[in-house]
Amino acid sequence: MNRRVVGFVCVLKNRLTMALVCAGLIAAMPPALHAEAPPVSVLPREGTLLVLPKGKPVTVMGMTTAGGKPEKQPTSLTLEWNDNGLTAVFGCADSAIALGDWATAPDSSKTWKDDSVAVLLDPGHRHIKQGTIAAKLSVAGGLDDFRGGDIAYKIKGITSEVSRTAIGWRGKIMIPWKGLGASPAVGDIWGAQFTRIDHEGKYSQETMTTMAWAPFKEQFEDLHHFGHLVFAAADAATDDASLTALRENVKQSHDVIASETVFPNAGSVLASSGKEPANAEAFTVVATGASPKQATRAALTWDASGLDIVVDCVDNGVVADQKGDDNIKLWKDDSVYVWLDPGHTHNAQRHSIMVQVSASGAWHDIRNGDPVFDVEGLDVKASRTADGWRAHIKMPWKGLGVESPKPGDVWGINLTRMDQPGKTDYYNMQASSWVLIPDGDLQSLDRWGHIVFGGPPAAAQQAISTAHQKRRQIIGAQNGQ
Repeated sequence: MNRRVVGFVCVLKNRLTMALVCAGLIAAMPPALHAEAPPVSVLPREGTLLVLPKGKPVTVMGMTTAGGKPEKQPTSLTLEWNDNGLTAVFGCADSAIALGDWATAPDSSKTWKDDSVAVLLDPGHRHIKQGTIAAKLSVAGGLDDFRGGDIAYKIKGITSEVSRTAIGWRGKIMIPWKGLGASPAVGDIWGAQFTRIDHEGKYSQETMTTMAWAPFKEQFEDLHHFGHLVFAAADAATDDASLTALRENVKQSHDVIASETVFPNAGSVLASSGKEPANAEAFTVVATGASPKQATRAALTWDASGLDIVVDCVDNGVVADQKGDDNIKLWKDDSVYVWLDPGHTHNAQRHSIMVQVSASGAWHDIRNGDPVFDVEGLDVKASRTADGWRAHIKMPWKGLGVESPKPGDVWGINLTRMDQPGKTDYYNMQASSWVLIPDGDLQSLDRWGHIVFGGPPAAAQQAISTAHQKRRQIIGAQNGQ
């Protein structure tokens, strides 16, 4: 990744990755946790399916490593659910247990440095990263739980147990529905992944093995590759006909998920005739999907010379300390970002334009990851308002390196904001986005909204639909679907 975007990207990761990226220590993380997102989106897969009759434990054997290779040391997984919650018991054959001082306390972020296991749940099978629940248990007894990128989230009432066995060790995680804030009914299907990290006697990134119940390509936390738990009645049938029907239900739900999350909602449109502004409001928090603490409103107009954007930020404690254009530390200030995909290409290389403006008036810009690119003629102003601050950004088409759009043309666009809590604080700052980003990946062009440059609304919607259908075919072909 280009060093000039590191400042912003670092705040969008989970709590551990975020701190390490900002400190320049990303190399200390295991590849599975800090690998770059894949260059293209993936359509959901039917994946692994497991029927759980209520009140009856079900045991499955075997996990696979990245790419589907078999595990070196056997793992058993026993699951059981009832009205109170879900219990997962991992039996880990382990000839050399890795037990350091990394993860002995609750909410330890270093469970992965010991031999460890994890439960990852996608309640309601929504394929939305912000709602994904994770509970990670170290052989040392440390337990870490979180939801999406929400630092403060805790599963109330969660318990765990760790014990040694004749062939290795056993880890047990008990998750109460009440503490989870979500409970399944008979017949519900949730996305799920169960994982294990195995070190050969001591912590080492080089020899560490990552395994999972549902097959995965690179990252076991990629919820597009999660398996599926069917919460069934105690007397549920598991014959071939029943399983075939369940798999068809999953496939149908994936069709809906693909239209709602892999591809942006066709309603995320800013249609501007040029003179009349198109307004972007109702921003959502990137980490959780909730409403932000302080509101943001943007207005866009355009003419033959360029694009004009005004962003108003309600802010009771403006931070504007950073100076100098193309400063990679502008994320430490209150700041706003404009992301553009000229021509609405949804290209796999993520070629796009980003312009960031700080409340101090400083800016920096990037095109296609180019470290020396500048928007020629860029005009940026920052000013205080009665309830916060305003960024005014004028971008000439010529400076963007594109032709002036014609009436009816469609571009991909998103607007985001970094809100500091009265001072620079990367644990409590809040990133929000005009378009809901289901997995928190702000650089995924497939999830951006649209700006329509004049033209009839019906024609604009048809252009959006056609572009998305072409993109779907490309992704499907690349993923063998």
